Amino acid sequence: MARVLHDRTISQLRARLEEEQSRILGLIGVYGQAMEEARMAEGAGERSSDPASAEAGAAATDYETQMSLQRNASLLLEKVNDALSKMDRNTYGDCDMCGKPIPVARLRYLPYIDSCIECAARS
Repeated sequence: MARVLHDRTISQLRARLEEEQSRILGLIGVYGQAMEEARMAEGAGERSSDPASAEAGAAATDYETQMSLQRNASLLLEKVNDALSKMDRNTYGDCDMCGKPIPVARLRYLPYIDSCIECAARS
């Protein structure tokens, strides 16, 4: 049940999504760099003469943290990209589950949201 959002509303939400997309891409790069640094530090710790090197353990933990952050950022980027694609297909703003329009206030709060409050509460 597609609805038509005002051009101004779509433009504002598209700008926010594109800004978020850029921000997330930057974060993914930062997390990737941090993962590489942690991987290198972990490798250096493994070569340490102390078999129970705390540095290697800390580096491994840092690597896992950065990997988790990067994964979360990638998932959010998918949602942002999906929302932008829906705008291009004129299906943006409709709940993926029930097809009803998502309130504009909800879209303004989370422009990449893909479900109405009722469906989100059920899932």
